Amino acid sequence: MLLGSIIALSSLFHASAQSIIWASNGGGWRSMATVIGFANVFYQAGLIDDDTCAFEAISTNSGASWFNTQFFYSTNFFEAVTQSTPDELYDFVVDWMESYAAIFDRNRQNTEGWRCDKFRRRYQWLHVTDLFACMFETATAKYGDPGWMDRPATPENRVLALQNTSMYLQSALIPTYRHRRRILRDKITYWGPSRSQESDEVGFSVNIPVHLAVKATGLEWKLAVEDQDLPLTGFTSIAPSTFHFDDWRRFHLYPGQSGTVYTTDLPDRYERGIQMRDFFGGKPTALQAALAGSMATSELDTSGPSTFAQRQSVELYAIRNGNSSRKKHEERRLIRQSNLFYRTLEPLNEFAICTQYPNECDERDIHLGDGGSTDGTSVALAIAQHQSKGDTTTPLKVIVTLTFFLDDYDSKFLTYFDTSFNDGVSPGDFIWIPSTDDPNVPGPNPWRSPQIFAEAMDQMTLNTLREEGALGSVNASAFQLTLTTISNPAFHIIANQPVNMLVLTYYGSTPTFLIGDEVNKFKGTTAQVSKDLASDQELLAAVNDFILL
Repeated sequence: MLLGSIIALSSLFHASAQSIIWASNGGGWRSMATVIGFANVFYQAGLIDDDTCAFEAISTNSGASWFNTQFFYSTNFFEAVTQSTPDELYDFVVDWMESYAAIFDRNRQNTEGWRCDKFRRRYQWLHVTDLFACMFETATAKYGDPGWMDRPATPENRVLALQNTSMYLQSALIPTYRHRRRILRDKITYWGPSRSQESDEVGFSVNIPVHLAVKATGLEWKLAVEDQDLPLTGFTSIAPSTFHFDDWRRFHLYPGQSGTVYTTDLPDRYERGIQMRDFFGGKPTALQAALAGSMATSELDTSGPSTFAQRQSVELYAIRNGNSSRKKHEERRLIRQSNLFYRTLEPLNEFAICTQYPNECDERDIHLGDGGSTDGTSVALAIAQHQSKGDTTTPLKVIVTLTFFLDDYDSKFLTYFDTSFNDGVSPGDFIWIPSTDDPNVPGPNPWRSPQIFAEAMDQMTLNTLREEGALGSVNASAFQLTLTTISNPAFHIIANQPVNMLVLTYYGSTPTFLIGDEVNKFKGTTAQVSKDLASDQELLAAVNDFILL
């Protein structure tokens, strides 16, 4: 025990002289359980202590952001995650999952608060924002910190150990917002960069990477747009009453490889100069921060009609270029289905989060989607934040924690490198990256290319590295990479900074999305992930080796 404490203190001392960033991808409940396990390991390694933390920043996306916001803003959660034994950690995660499962019990009396009341009243429609809000309401009450829900996500409210660590939450700014009006026709706001000349006005054509950064100097929303900070400029027009692909051609529907990150073809008749309102009134709560980047399947939200059209265009392309003998029938069915979704907003209008939630939004607001649709592993803007402080030559250490299904195609990690699907695409430019399910099928929406490293990487090389770095007692791997940044003006990355990266990957079977009876079915499996990682001595050794590098 004494030897372990000495090693941990030595690691913390060594790490404190270096810049280390921890970045993690999403994956719903599987991701949250995975990063809980990794956080416990980092505590054992001395990277996190009761009073201090060696990480310069912790950057997360989607389900990992559920972890991050609780980790930064709940002392109860922080202590349970870091100070528990593996068995205690298992019990903590089971309790967390059981509190979530209880919200689907129609016979259970609500004792938590108004958010769960609201969710249960609307349960026949799958309002994801209300679902997640109720989930956190029950979970935080379960571990004794219900105040987390309304705690401002400000620098001074961070837990003691993380007072000098920045929190970055990756999100996606959806470039169009359809504002429902009960009597008058709906309006759409097209968001774009501020321009001094009316002739230069453009709108964005893709989801724009944005993250919430909580640092010692304050709170900011950082965009992956050249020389552009919030607020943006909005242009409004009357929304089409029905869905037609032709109305959205300007957004470079698939295959659209020649598209750009801007659309210069704004509607013929529009009102210009709409001023964006501050996100969440300028001071988001911990709950609002957690929701801001974790809205998976936000491309299905017809309140963001351009991303919805892009998503449907992938399916349309597959029909038209497939081998079916019923192409016309399938195409007409897709169009009818798309139009039904578009016109019947109620069930599908909260797969993304409005930037005034839980208050009403209007044409001055934006919808935020899942960060996985812009920077799936939340590394690019995190490195940019480090470089913005002026240090672009000293080697930077980055620990990347990933969770996948065993047969996933790792397109969201490969996109940081020179790889087959970004050949000929300049960093920051328009790209359709492949789906994680199939390298031959595009993802649902185009991106700004987040390539930030000069080195080449493909799936075969990645698989070899993981096989060589496989950990014997858990379904995970650890390997190191020596990398060099390249210029990416969209993500504000400066070239030629050395980066030493430790890649930790866990392969799990817990589904990304759990609802209803599935929560109890997978609660033990989910908790076992945290326990297995926290117990693994090979994993701990790999982390210690990297710290002392």
